[in-house]
Amino acid sequence: MIAIKFPREDLKDDPELAAWLAKAESRSDWKELPAFLLRQLVHYGDEPSPYKCWYTEIQQTDRNAQDIEHFWPKGSGKPLSTAKKQMIEDELSFEFFQEEEEQPYPWLEKDHRNYRLATALANRFTGKRDYFPLALNSPRLTTGELPWEKEVYPLLLDPAEPQDAALLMVVPNGQIEPITAAVDDLPRSAYNDLAANWRQDGFNYLRAKISIHIYQLNDSGLVQLRKKKYEETMAKLEELERQIDSAYSGTNYLIDELKKMGAVDQALALTARSAVEDFKFRSQHPEMIPIIDEIQSHWQDFFDRYNSSWEL
Repeated sequence: MIAIKFPREDLKDDPELAAWLAKAESRSDWKELPAFLLRQLVHYGDEPSPYKCWYTEIQQTDRNAQDIEHFWPKGSGKPLSTAKKQMIEDELSFEFFQEEEEQPYPWLEKDHRNYRLATALANRFTGKRDYFPLALNSPRLTTGELPWEKEVYPLLLDPAEPQDAALLMVVPNGQIEPITAAVDDLPRSAYNDLAANWRQDGFNYLRAKISIHIYQLNDSGLVQLRKKKYEETMAKLEELERQIDSAYSGTNYLIDELKKMGAVDQALALTARSAVEDFKFRSQHPEMIPIIDEIQSHWQDFFDRYNSSWEL
């Protein structure tokens, strides 16, 4: 998962979105908007890259496995099942607490701001599907209320919330892990003041672990793909370092390749970014640090270039 600037202000007049919005209550299907959602990942006017899941970050060419997912579920909004909750708690080594009543959000069914691109792995069957656990004592939305206008505390990370997406990293073996150091406990009393505690280490770690499990981010196939991309990124960084030592003039090509590997529209971009960050701390070459800073600034500049607003 990587932060998606969404919904972008520069795309508020997107022709596909405009045509869909013009249907008003007769909007037939949220599946009509994939190109609009993909354009959130590229510069204005550029052609979107292949379909990319906002959760797993894989590019999916099989249309049967492409979903436009409702982050706030239109139909159910279930708490985690006893079995799933226990499985996560066994990994955490502590208990966590959720609201136990279902809450669907049917009024958000045809609100494009609630849409996220997903694949079957993350969204169907053993993935997120109807699950949408809220932290114990979280306020609830009433019919017609909008989640970006009221503080509600879902235990799943949202790629359209930059602070959420920043809570994950990829390690060399291809696994996704919380970027927050492991915590030993998150007491029930922490749920009594969610506004004060929500962005603290305890909830950051908990939400990352729950999301990794529910979105199936450590599926064995995904782990293998990430491990390969991590190694490819490291190989390019090592080659870049060698070329600097040999005063080779072709380093710009490698720098451009690395920038592209971590671009938001590319598959497994978080993997490339994690590898670059790891290399930055292990490299002893003084000329590599400013180059890595340039690469990372390129990614941040793209994110900062566009404004987003839930009012669109």
